[in-house]
Amino acid sequence: LGFCYQNGKGVGRDPFEATKWYLRSAEQGYAVGQNSIAWCYQNGFGVEADAAEAVKWYLKAADQGLANAQNNLGVCYRYGIGVEANEIEAARWYGVAAEQGYATAQDNIGWYYQQGIGVAKDEAEAVRWYRKAVDQGYVPAQLKLGLCYEKGIGVPQDAVQAVGWFRKAAEAGEPYAQNNLASCYMKGFGLPQDYDAALKWIHKAVAQGNPDAQSNLGVCYLNGFGVDKDEAQAVKWFQKAADQNEVTGEFNLAMCYEKGLGVAKDETGAVKWYRKAADQGDAPGQLALGRCYETGIGVVADRDEAIRWYEAAAKNGNTQAKEALARLNGDLIDPP
Repeated sequence: LGFCYQNGKGVGRDPFEATKWYLRSAEQGYAVGQNSIAWCYQNGFGVEADAAEAVKWYLKAADQGLANAQNNLGVCYRYGIGVEANEIEAARWYGVAAEQGYATAQDNIGWYYQQGIGVAKDEAEAVRWYRKAVDQGYVPAQLKLGLCYEKGIGVPQDAVQAVGWFRKAAEAGEPYAQNNLASCYMKGFGLPQDYDAALKWIHKAVAQGNPDAQSNLGVCYLNGFGVDKDEAQAVKWFQKAADQNEVTGEFNLAMCYEKGLGVAKDETGAVKWYRKAADQGDAPGQLALGRCYETGIGVVADRDEAIRWYEAAAKNGNTQAKEALARLNGDLIDPP
């Protein structure tokens, strides 16, 4: 009855009536009702939001073995919702739910194994859990499995497998998978290069507001990939991506400001966007910001700041930054 009032099935939608019936069910020890009233307290649906009360009811349901509640409890521990954040506890509850076959939890524990969060890092174990989730048609895990094949994480790199999993998720409407599939078409990775096909998937992702796709669309306009070259349109899409903190969009927008591509040249604006990318750990952004400080582009030249940003980029594996550090430190190798 609570579900009917929550969703307007056969009755008018009424959050207060929904929570009343969920609570009655929960107080009688029904695990699904406990999970439902917990969700209401977490989201302030029909009751005043109370994260601690939500955790109390999730725990009651989880202790009865309800996989959904176990996963939800893992989310609470992961993000510190109603409890102190604790990645080990989050991993424990994700694992318990995953063992029961709950696909969302399988995807979550897979991510934890991939990143080494709350558990020892084990990329092969991550892939094992992603496979269990994709066997149930869980779309986010399809995307992650595609990324594993693309980058050789826990499996041998396999472009064709990557494309296959990106396509499955993309066809299910997952915007990041749509953009990744588009990138494969742009690069000719795992299939023939096809800018028209790339643009088809980019536009699907852009329609969902995906910032990576917005940045990719900017790249297409900047270079004339599948569209007439249009630097002003490129800047428009880089700006949209940058406004969502997408680092490639930030970097490309900075480059356009520095060079005056599709926008009035503005070195101060360039530094602003290079810095935003650099602050997110983007090695090209860090390299560019180091170059700005070394040469006085948009900022007062500052050798120490240049070295600091080159060092940051070098730690991220950027070869040009390592060469710049060697140059500034006078460590260039003499020619033969």
